[in-house]
Amino acid sequence: MQSVDGQPWLRSYGVAMVAVVVAITLRFALGPLLGSEHPHTLTLGAVVLAVRYGGRGPGIAAAAVGWLAAHVLFAGDAPTGTMQGVAAGMYGLSAAAIIGVGGALRRSMGKAERDARRVAEQVRDLEREVAERRANQRATLERCERLQRLVDTVPTLLWTSDARGKCTFVNDEWLSFTGLGRDALLGDGWLQSIHADDREHVVDTLASATEHRQPFVLLYRMRHRDGTYRRMTHRGRPCLLGDELTGYTGSLADVTEEKVAEEALREADRRKDEFLATLAHELRNPLAPISNAVQILQAPDASEAMRESACGMIDRQVRQLTRLVDDLLDVSRIALGRLLVETKETTLGEVIETAVDASRPVIEALHHTLSIVLPTEPVQVEADSTRLTQVFVNLLNNAAKYTPSGGRISLIAAREGETVVVRVKDTGIGISPEVLPRIFDIFVRVDHSAQRAQAGLGIGLALVRHLVELHGGHIEARSEGPGRGSEFIVTLPVARSVAAAAPAEAPEAERARERALRILIVDDNAEAAESLRVFLRAAGHETYIVHDSSQAIEASTQLHPDIVILDVGLSSVDGYEVARAIRARGDGHRPRIIAVAGRAHEKNERRAGEAGFDKHLTKPVDPVVLTRLVEQADAGRWSRRI
Repeated sequence: MQSVDGQPWLRSYGVAMVAVVVAITLRFALGPLLGSEHPHTLTLGAVVLAVRYGGRGPGIAAAAVGWLAAHVLFAGDAPTGTMQGVAAGMYGLSAAAIIGVGGALRRSMGKAERDARRVAEQVRDLEREVAERRANQRATLERCERLQRLVDTVPTLLWTSDARGKCTFVNDEWLSFTGLGRDALLGDGWLQSIHADDREHVVDTLASATEHRQPFVLLYRMRHRDGTYRRMTHRGRPCLLGDELTGYTGSLADVTEEKVAEEALREADRRKDEFLATLAHELRNPLAPISNAVQILQAPDASEAMRESACGMIDRQVRQLTRLVDDLLDVSRIALGRLLVETKETTLGEVIETAVDASRPVIEALHHTLSIVLPTEPVQVEADSTRLTQVFVNLLNNAAKYTPSGGRISLIAAREGETVVVRVKDTGIGISPEVLPRIFDIFVRVDHSAQRAQAGLGIGLALVRHLVELHGGHIEARSEGPGRGSEFIVTLPVARSVAAAAPAEAPEAERARERALRILIVDDNAEAAESLRVFLRAAGHETYIVHDSSQAIEASTQLHPDIVILDVGLSSVDGYEVARAIRARGDGHRPRIIAVAGRAHEKNERRAGEAGFDKHLTKPVDPVVLTRLVEQADAGRWSRRI
């Protein structure tokens, strides 16, 4: 349907006609009051309504119909002639003015309404756009929060930097790793956590990467919150906007364990190669003597002595090969968990004696001095005697091989509570602090020098540790460093039957054991020392014998004796120096020391007192006097004066 000024055509003109009808009706009703002079007065109101609602067209229609209806209906009362023309003109002018002004107002109002509607639509569009932007902002914030939580959750140190290389962001993992606040790490602050020896290299690499806009990978040490330095892999990639560098993003990962494992693998591979080379050398060494011995046996003019020597040579080399093969097989069994021991109650002293007999040729060939101190009473252990003998043979052979010719080796065994402790000590090349923690690892050798090429394959101590652990014990290595000797301490449990029987002893036996003292006899005269030992052992005391000054100091340190009977006339270092050395120990143990001199003299007694002796006896020692001194020591009644 067509419209007039935005309104439907029929409705606009209908309103105009209704307005005219209402005006004519009111004119009839108000006729007595209005008279006949102005028949068109009310129809002008209809024109106003028609123009207001429908516009100029309905206004013109209302003016025309209203004038015609008023002329027809009220013409009889209206003046005629000139007055009628004037009235019609005034009516027309009034209607035209109303239509013109009303139309202009209507157009203006319509434009204002349209502008208002357009503005309202624009406002609604803006509101929708603002709402969308707010929704997008909320979504962006939520994504940023999720990303932030993700960045702070990953177990990796993440970071960003600006185009100058200054750090602008670090995640929480970085704060946790370093123990520092975020402000302390931003800018160049994070560089302070890098090890001083690595810092310059890191700064130079980052500067070069920034200058050339290239990614980088760094490996350096960074300080952990516990104060230790960890190995870190640092990766970074440039952020480019077109050709412009806006910054870097990257990560750091702790690779300490990986690097340690990698180095351990390299070290194991190196030791394996060294072991194979040494094994080839060790296996090849016996071949030349065996080949020479075969040539001797095949020679028709070889004498009987030459043949016996050749047979002995073959026998020795075959035993050497057999030992190597047995060690290799044992190592293989250890790796597969198949090395077993068959234990039974065994006397430790017998095991040690067998081991000493087996090692004595090596010790004597190198002109070493061997001293052995065993408990007075036999000590029973649950052991595989063959395997336990193998332990001490290995330790004694190592002590001999790693000690320069003419050195000293000692083996001291003592019972300590429910265990027995065996110490094998030498004056050899010692063990460096770097090797000491790994000395029982497979393929580890103490000395890699060429002159020690035949010292071993690096499997003996690993085998020893495993055998000791199979017997329920443990082994420890000690050394003060290269050139200062070594000590291996084997601790084994005593046999269960011995430990179980101890509480069942009679009270008399318990009291006798409580009265028994541990006495160390130091005398280079073997017969004199043995006679004192027999006498004191008969009295129920635990006695030990050594024959030189160095062994005396060592045995005193290891055994913690209650009494030391010391000959002041030792051949190497006199007993006075030995007494001073014993007194100078800082372990808190202070034994009673009895000086035994060849003659009585006031000067000797004074010198003995100054050296730290408690009592002074003259050879030959009177057993009654010695017994009384021991009893007084047991009762704690010794005077500190000689």
